[in-house]
Amino acid sequence: MLRRLLTIALLGAALTAPLPAQAGTEPDPHFEEPVVGDCYNYGWSVFIGPHDTSAPVGCGTKHTAKVHHVFQLPASLDWSASDAEILRQVSKRCNPSWDDWMGRGQRTIARTAYYGAWFSPTQAQRDAGARWIRCDIVMLKSRGLAPLPKNKAPMIPKPMIKRVQKCLVGKKRLTTPCNYKHQWKATGSFEMGGSYPSSDKFRKVALSRCPQLVNSRRWLYEYPSRTQWKSGYKIVVCYTKTTS
Repeated sequence: MLRRLLTIALLGAALTAPLPAQAGTEPDPHFEEPVVGDCYNYGWSVFIGPHDTSAPVGCGTKHTAKVHHVFQLPASLDWSASDAEILRQVSKRCNPSWDDWMGRGQRTIARTAYYGAWFSPTQAQRDAGARWIRCDIVMLKSRGLAPLPKNKAPMIPKPMIKRVQKCLVGKKRLTTPCNYKHQWKATGSFEMGGSYPSSDKFRKVALSRCPQLVNSRRWLYEYPSRTQWKSGYKIVVCYTKTTS
């Protein structure tokens, strides 16, 4: 989830102050509030945007997203709050649910292609009083989304399957499930602690730990950003070179 939160922060999802509700109507903070467990079939353009206006689809049909949590902004905040403050609320409220739905520890979750998305109400919904935020589970597939392989918790099966496992593809090494073409596979991970390390420190630790977690002479490692680290995500992932 934290990986997605960083992406949203960089994309700068617009958060604007709502207009007053129409005269004679009471603002409804739950106006058109999404339902936990609903499924959606949106693509990349919706994933990187601040709102989703599509309708839910049947979870027994092809879908790329599942709502795992919905929460209300605290009374101390409104939509004029900074992106950073909204992001803190998303991290605080959605991460525990995300972990529950995944059903595995952070080190295992980091080796999957699952990612998190979150959406706020449209301006029209805010005008009606909406104060909810919706958090989704998606699965990355290069610069797109793959159909979700599971509908119920735990989303990560034992043992790990290719449709869930994280691989990297192309020169930019984009995340994709391992049942698609790829060149690198996430085969190991470990957690670090303390204050945020320098890039040299990450490299030294990876050189010490990753060789025991990969199956090839050539390998890669991925470490968290400072923002992710501050939010509690301190996992380093090691990748084996593959021939797929």
